[in-house]
Amino acid sequence: MAESPRQIHRIHAPPHVARLPCVPFEWQFEGGENFYVRKCYNWFYSAVEKILLKKGERCVTITGTPGIGKSVFYAYFCDRFRQQHPDICVIAMSFSETIVTEAVVFMPGDKPKSTAVPGCIEPLVDETSSEAERQGIEVLFLCDGAPARQRRDGDMVVFTTPDPTWLRHVRKNANTYYMPVWTLVELQEAARALGLPLTDEQVETSYEIFGGDARFCLKTRIPHEFIEQGERVVAGREFPDRDDLMASIQSITTPMQLRNLLSLNDCSHANSRLVHYVPDQHGRKAATCFASPFVLQKLTEQVLKMARYDSVKLKQVLAVAVNADDLIERALAMNTTEPTRTS
Repeated sequence: MAESPRQIHRIHAPPHVARLPCVPFEWQFEGGENFYVRKCYNWFYSAVEKILLKKGERCVTITGTPGIGKSVFYAYFCDRFRQQHPDICVIAMSFSETIVTEAVVFMPGDKPKSTAVPGCIEPLVDETSSEAERQGIEVLFLCDGAPARQRRDGDMVVFTTPDPTWLRHVRKNANTYYMPVWTLVELQEAARALGLPLTDEQVETSYEIFGGDARFCLKTRIPHEFIEQGERVVAGREFPDRDDLMASIQSITTPMQLRNLLSLNDCSHANSRLVHYVPDQHGRKAATCFASPFVLQKLTEQVLKMARYDSVKLKQVLAVAVNADDLIERALAMNTTEPTRTS
């Protein structure tokens, strides 16, 4: 039986670091020349490869919580697929708000070609695809970021945040996978493997605040504007990002905003830091949960403030919202008279 993305975390394989291949990214990768190969990468790679090559499906989507490394997996997938299938033409592209921003084409037997010049990207891609068709070569498009449409001149794998428009576009093919957030053990292992100046205790502190978001838990660089604040920076490297997280929480001041957060009606960057996706054992569907104990605690405090001036509407929201039980339980534990779920 194949292992699930959750089961894969329990395999105690040695840490592995790989060099980042030259592919275009939606967002600039700030982790240096190397990246940590998560244990779930092998599972997801094999699942996608099987869907494309054995089941003959044309499009697969890899999504999940922002900040967990879907773009890094895209780079890993590109490098590994090219090595294992050198006879297939691979075209890697980055997208920003459905607009292609850069492309690299890997034609079998030829040197890679790339361009980021507007007006030159699509001609390069189309010419390569047409040439591959003339030679009878299969084409695989790898997209970091959601494109506007599914291509018809080759297979596609799209690596993206849970973009509502794209997910609606591909919902009928049922080939969407959710990557899991990082575990604490993974984050600590990655910090050691990459030689980051972070102790296990520092990583754990960040994990308790940000949850399994590697973007913040493995961050070591402090913005220049914070360096002159002396003790505040020395006391904790996570302060700038924690302040931003707190600002996101404190911006939720009405029951309607809370409902949008809990139901993920608002897929904004701020909300994606507060609520994370948790895939099922097959990676095909995902529930949501609060990012961390810190987020749950601070959101509970916001709920208590709302209850003082709009308790009726708040009760209605909490009565039906996903994840509301955690907020209610925490509020009751704080010895308040806050709203409870109605029967």
